[in-house]
Amino acid sequence: MSGENQETTNHVGHQCPTYTSVMQNKKSNINTPSETLSGSLKPHAGKPSLSENRPRYRLTKLGEQMARLPIDPKIARILLAAKKHDCMAEILVIASALSIQDPRERPLEAREAAAKAHERFTDKQSDFLAYLNIWDSFQRERDKGLSNKQLVQWCHQYFLSHLRMREWRELHRQLAEIAIEMGLTSKEQASRRPPVQEQLRPSESMGDQDLSAKLKQKQLDKKQHRAHIRAAKEAGYEQIHRALLTGLIANVGMKSPDGHDYTGARGSHFHLFPASALFKSKPKWVMAAELVETTRIYARDVAAIQPEWIEQEAPHLVKYHYFEPHWEQKRGEVVAGERVTFYGLTVLPRRPVAYGRIAPEEAREIFIRGALVAQECDLKADFFVHNKKLIKEISELEHKSRRQDVLVDEEALFNFYHQRLPEMYVPSETVGRAFMPDLANASAQPPSGINARPTPMPSENPRRVGVNPPSQSAAEKTETANSNPPRQRPSEPPNPSPTSAPSKAG
Repeated sequence: MSGENQETTNHVGHQCPTYTSVMQNKKSNINTPSETLSGSLKPHAGKPSLSENRPRYRLTKLGEQMARLPIDPKIARILLAAKKHDCMAEILVIASALSIQDPRERPLEAREAAAKAHERFTDKQSDFLAYLNIWDSFQRERDKGLSNKQLVQWCHQYFLSHLRMREWRELHRQLAEIAIEMGLTSKEQASRRPPVQEQLRPSESMGDQDLSAKLKQKQLDKKQHRAHIRAAKEAGYEQIHRALLTGLIANVGMKSPDGHDYTGARGSHFHLFPASALFKSKPKWVMAAELVETTRIYARDVAAIQPEWIEQEAPHLVKYHYFEPHWEQKRGEVVAGERVTFYGLTVLPRRPVAYGRIAPEEAREIFIRGALVAQECDLKADFFVHNKKLIKEISELEHKSRRQDVLVDEEALFNFYHQRLPEMYVPSETVGRAFMPDLANASAQPPSGINARPTPMPSENPRRVGVNPPSQSAAEKTETANSNPPRQRPSEPPNPSPTSAPSKAG
């Protein structure tokens, strides 16, 4: 590939994010759309290049592996993801099927007969698994030792093109050889063998039962047999479709709440192809192999997916939005709601996350106001216990003296903690995952703050502070508040005990 401003687009004209993720900026090390590929534009000797002022890009290790596969970049990305999800045998079959024309034939004069014949290959959750069913059925017939003429007749019976089946098998063989050469898989794991079809085994106790009990037991055996097959199928469903999602990430869609269409990336809309096995069920989230535009945009070869897979397989393409940060006492930390979007699609509407790693300064302020000022935490630190007790005593004093101006307001309490708490915090086991002072780093500094012995300000008389030292009795505090009411600035009790919350007397 060479030239400038080259982009890979999908079937509806959008830029393919899969190809975008292959290119990497040398300077910023951030995945960005490719403008000039490495080696595609070389400056001539003595002549300045037009791309000298542009950022230069190079292929990542993933892109170098994709370049070795002679197929569509989306399909190449799927093959590389198959190694991670340990489903190379299945993906080789599906990837080779997506690279050729559909082997199923649907002649106009026998459309209903063809649809009925293809029902044995369909899967209710995924059109991609239909390719595996066709492959396994054809392989079983080959294992029977049928002649080439008999295989052609079998293909005609089920409305399959024998020539396309041969092309499919040949492309599968070539891709398997390349994958083995690249070290993506071994020779044994590259070839898919048809799964053994387990037969329904009747229960051993059916011989001693009457006719009605035998019928009920037979229905129960069938139900258990189907559940066993379904469990074995679902074990590999997620692996296969998460690998497919890495290459078909641009073709995901969410069902519209007020219609039968789907909303895709960047605000596009499409409908499921009528021949799809999911056309009637219409799951909430789907992934399509291609989007074809005729009278309307149709999604062909679709499968049901989970929205969480999008974030897991394409974390560089999703965006995170945070809202409603607040202090949560049960978790012992500042929590915010997180919304995950993918090109305008809401993948996850709300998820609680720790807000401290996202906005530390704002989380620190919320922690002080919610946990310390409002006292909505179970902190066992000496200073907090002392301050909480002192505030309670002053509140009782206000109630007895029928005055509401003895204790300082919440803003003064916030400033009190804000000035004394360090800027950086680390998780503490005392308050769960809440922010607490990093005492290891603060030990080298002079002792001043909530864990040190306070000293009154030079202009203040410690005996005239609104909040008295804890050594005084409640009667003395009442007498002091009634006889000596001048307003004072916040201070801390001049004793070795931890700092108490500030207050003011009026």
